[in-house]
Amino acid sequence: TLVIGVLTIIYSVNQAGINDNENKKDQNHIHILGEQQRDTILSNYVRDISQLYLDLDDDENANSKFQSKVAHTMTSATLRQLDPRRRGYLIRYLRELDLLASINLTGVDLTKIVFPRSDVSDIYNNYQSIDLSRSILSNATLKQIDLKNSDFAYAVLNDASFALSNCINVNFTYAQLQWTDFSGADVTNATFSYSNLHFSNIRYDQLSKARTLRGAILPDGTVHMK
Repeated sequence: TLVIGVLTIIYSVNQAGINDNENKKDQNHIHILGEQQRDTILSNYVRDISQLYLDLDDDENANSKFQSKVAHTMTSATLRQLDPRRRGYLIRYLRELDLLASINLTGVDLTKIVFPRSDVSDIYNNYQSIDLSRSILSNATLKQIDLKNSDFAYAVLNDASFALSNCINVNFTYAQLQWTDFSGADVTNATFSYSNLHFSNIRYDQLSKARTLRGAILPDGTVHMK
């Protein structure tokens, strides 16, 4: 009986190990399928949005307006299906083709988006003059990229990170920047009018270089009145 009991325990342990390995394989398979599906979604979007702009004549106002509406709908739907990293690649693609302004991402939810950067060439880190005003960018990662002259007015950027980024002349008017990371960021001539910087880690020597802080809630909770 004792031997049978021991063998039963050994069998149970081995079976549990086998089941655990099978579960891990299943989870890995599901993960791979999910990654492939998201790659396909992104590839299809790039193909379809490119075809849309090739098919329609930009010189005709009616077509241009229709084009923008279709592009906005396609982009919003695709962003909802992608993970944060691929969302970042989609935005970079639109930025490189100068399509962001025509598509208009006002109010689009980009929570946790990761803006990709590359150590190979500075051109891939260039997001200068990007317009993401009124967008939702909570927990967004915008580290070590060039955002000079960009517009984040009225955007929700709580818990986002601009660490080591170039934020020269960036517009943060009325932006929500609570708990936001500005470690090493250059905010020279940036506009923080009526923004909320409560609990952010931006230093006062950084803020001293800003263009204006009028009405802004500072990291310590006080309001800048000048």
